Amino acid sequence: MKGLSLIHFRALPASKMLFFCHHGLLAACWLASLFVFPGVASASAMAPAVLFLEDDDAGRPGCVAVMKGFRQSLEQGRQGMVAIYQENLDLARFSNADYSAQYCQWLRQKYRSKEINVVVASGRVSMQLASGFRDELWPGVKIIVLGGNILEGELPANPVSYLSVKLDVGGTLKAARELMPAASRLVVVLGARSAYAGMNDFFLREAEAAAARHGLAMESLVGLPLDETRHRLSLLPRDAIVLYGSISLDGAGRAYTPRDVLVDLSRASGAPIFGLSETFMGYGMTGGVVLRMEELGRELADMTA
Repeated sequence: MKGLSLIHFRALPASKMLFFCHHGLLAACWLASLFVFPGVASASAMAPAVLFLEDDDAGRPGCVAVMKGFRQSLEQGRQGMVAIYQENLDLARFSNADYSAQYCQWLRQKYRSKEINVVVASGRVSMQLASGFRDELWPGVKIIVLGGNILEGELPANPVSYLSVKLDVGGTLKAARELMPAASRLVVVLGARSAYAGMNDFFLREAEAAAARHGLAMESLVGLPLDETRHRLSLLPRDAIVLYGSISLDGAGRAYTPRDVLVDLSRASGAPIFGLSETFMGYGMTGGVVLRMEELGRELADMTA
């Protein structure tokens, strides 16, 4: 990317849990520490301030786990001398035309007098907000972007660091196929809209490619009312593979917590359900190659520190 240089990568270690290898295949491009900006050194002598911008709902278990790891690790490393501010856009459930404009105004008023040293941005819209407000509110602030491959071509100019999260749809299907060699069908379950722009399309592309590699017919249950999704899963034979992304909003416009939906669907489904988040384990998911959310938060804290 133009303007980026001296890049090196970091990755989280893998560990084995339950049926499959749980891992966050994460690579970090850490650049911000190479730069020095006016005012940052003097501010760091006091309690530094971090703003965490997140596209998703603050109450979603994955977000809770990330923030738990982030706060604990950062506060321990700084002996508690750090101010952490958190803003969640909850984009899956709020998408009216003037929402983004109103939220921008809210951020402008709330943080106009706050000196921020680092902004952590999770998701495309949060990244755009962080970049857009940097010159106006926090000149020279360091930005850490958390996202998947779909964001790599959209990173803002320096100073920026990037922690890439790989959702291993193909690895999960491969592991499910090894457990269920007689399976001939893949059913993908997603909500009407994801908090992370482009995530549903990415998930479907990855699932379609993986299904083709394993000779599986693929059916997509995307954006349906929850009652219909539940009914369709109840009709599945035991040898089908269900791959669950998340449902925060169903096709009827009703909002849910994705983990609660998984519990409900797993009780009705005639086939085992696989997924990609550690926070789904114990809530109806058979297994999968999953992200370790607290460890992801700790990795973000290390970069921030």
